[in-house]
Amino acid sequence: MTSLVAIISFLFNIEGASGLPTGFDIDDIFEDINSNKKKRNVEDISLTRINKLLEEPPELHSWVLDGVLGVGSTSLLCSAPKVGKTTLLYSLTKAICRGEDWLGMPTLKSRCVVLFLEDRRNEIRQRYDALGMSENDDLYVFCGRAPHNPIRWLQKIIEDYQPGILIADTWGRLFSSIVRDINCYVETTRVFDDVIELARTSNTHLLFTHHLGKKRGVGTSAILGSTGLFSSIDTAILLQRYEKRRTIQTVQRYGTGIDEEQDLILDPETMLVSLGGKENSESMTNEQKVESVLMTATAPLGLNSLREQCRIRKATLCQIVNELVQQGRVKKSEWVYELAD
Repeated sequence: MTSLVAIISFLFNIEGASGLPTGFDIDDIFEDINSNKKKRNVEDISLTRINKLLEEPPELHSWVLDGVLGVGSTSLLCSAPKVGKTTLLYSLTKAICRGEDWLGMPTLKSRCVVLFLEDRRNEIRQRYDALGMSENDDLYVFCGRAPHNPIRWLQKIIEDYQPGILIADTWGRLFSSIVRDINCYVETTRVFDDVIELARTSNTHLLFTHHLGKKRGVGTSAILGSTGLFSSIDTAILLQRYEKRRTIQTVQRYGTGIDEEQDLILDPETMLVSLGGKENSESMTNEQKVESVLMTATAPLGLNSLREQCRIRKATLCQIVNELVQQGRVKKSEWVYELAD
């Protein structure tokens, strides 16, 4: 160990390990090494014959948020920046702390832990005060920067506080010290291997806020980074913002959530949210129809394709797309159109 300390100290041009970067702990290295050794030990791994597997009783799912957020599972709450995902989690934690319905779905009254890695402490206090939170609510918050070893930090928090749900805002800031390339499938899935095991062994739901990419894709394909993010989780909650409204939808491995995009209504005074119904093409404006079609398109569309999908007269459509281009909401390339970044 002495030689290892010397090598690391030399690399960082310091005299001792005390000068290593903030959050760096020599003991972390040896604990991770020992942990990896255990993972490589295959002597205790055994296979199950199919007849034994079929004899096992079915697993009964328990829910922190009925049909959406399972006990001991993982999820991502995703949107473009400044759409409202942080505001959404404020109301979600209030509902779970009190065992109240959230967006019409029952919750399991549980202790909540929220790791705010972006918001200011005073802003957090003001928002929870606006929600009417009190000293009787079983909620713990952290405001600051994540440590060097986020997995061990999560383990420690869960051991000490035993929450029913732990929320980290955001995934990127929490794991920035161990994920260098968010587009790397191997890196993202390696992190989630530990996250999934932690959630299942502790029966804690782990929810992470995350961003959608600048280029709008369709559904979960718009999630920023590697496909390893979505493939590793049990539930994705997707928020979208249009010109005059926000929508919410869930995509999940099991359970029944909000499988069709629905309007999301936010009360600016109480900070509470509610559903406003399913998207109705008949009640949408022509501008919204055009943006909706372009958002779900896998490639830029010409006027004929837009007219067929939007069911708008060609003269009216030409006027609409020209206005959207001038407003910077739609980008025109030769004779095809796509949503602006």
